[in-house]
Amino acid sequence: DNRLFGFVRITTGDAMSKRAKFTLITWIGENVSGLQRAKISTDKTLVKDIVQ
Repeated sequence: DNRLFGFVRITTGDAMSKRAKFTLITWIGENVSGLQRAKISTDKTLVKDIVQ
């Protein structure tokens, strides 16, 4: 299986005030090995750095 990352940007507010909220979604498939699961935290940091 796969390890996937998704990034969502939601703009919310009213006519006078708009703001953006960001969410990072991480998905780990059922058959991902223990080593790959352990690497997800370092990979998540890389994804955050790329997005910013």
